[in-house]
Amino acid sequence: MSKLIQAQHDKLFRKVFGKKENAANLIQEYLPADMSSPINFKKIQPLPNNDFGTSLDEHITDLRFIAPTKDGKNEAMAMILTEHKSYQDDNVSFQVGIDLFAGWRTWWIFKGRPNLRIHPLPGPILFILYNGKEPFNLFRFRDLVAKIKGLEIFVPDFEIWVVDLSKILPEGMKGTPFTRANLLALKYGGEGTIAKRLPEIFEPFKDLPVNEEIKENTQDVLTYAESVDELDTDTVQEALKFIFPKNEVKIMTNVMFKDVEARGQAKTIIVFLKARFNDVPKEIIQKITSIKSPTKLDALAKFIVKCQSLEEFTSKLK
Repeated sequence: MSKLIQAQHDKLFRKVFGKKENAANLIQEYLPADMSSPINFKKIQPLPNNDFGTSLDEHITDLRFIAPTKDGKNEAMAMILTEHKSYQDDNVSFQVGIDLFAGWRTWWIFKGRPNLRIHPLPGPILFILYNGKEPFNLFRFRDLVAKIKGLEIFVPDFEIWVVDLSKILPEGMKGTPFTRANLLALKYGGEGTIAKRLPEIFEPFKDLPVNEEIKENTQDVLTYAESVDELDTDTVQEALKFIFPKNEVKIMTNVMFKDVEARGQAKTIIVFLKARFNDVPKEIIQKITSIKSPTKLDALAKFIVKCQSLEEFTSKLK
């Protein structure tokens, strides 16, 4: 999976399920009732410092939330992770284990380092959303540790609940319209069939009043779709026409393809920069990819030929 596709996947996942109401809906709909019933999801809140992912390989993106139990005696820490490689990764349980303790540490610091005998660590909900092409087979943590007779008592273990989108039929998608639409987008994005599935993805929105949230999410899905499949004007307009008025369809299509053009220009600039100056810092790449003006991007592309150093080029980004 290319880094561009991965970045767009992560962006869509975080933007949709980083919202507490969408995260709560996802967990409640796809976690067995006996697991979710003790949790008061109406009071779910994001755990600070969600963007901690340095401990994990880059293909895992995660979100953390805290919610009290309904009896008010304890808390649960819900960790929603997404695994979107197109092949089996046998190390996922180890990575989740690292992250579980990182999450507990974040909670402990956030709570002011309480005495854990009095304020115990929150009970974890370990939830993986998978959208790869092949069915997901998870190795449990205990199966990744060397079997040494006499040392078995030291091996920790935990369950991870996996929602494998490759195994869920479209009609089996549950949740709010936002949850269903975005899970379908992630499912078909993982399969590489998202372009022809756009009408089906947007179907949950068809009976909802058009508002800015739906427009924004639709644009986000189209951006993701374009990163993993080939889109054209006719495909996009056909998918949008039964949700939005005719004039809105044209506006949204134009915006979408202007963004595509800008990303293409930015990628070309980055390729030329690396060819001229070898190492290009991540922050410079991020600044370039954030520029949406074709005029400014054209000017930067021309300036690459003239500038004598990366520092000189960077001065034009300010």
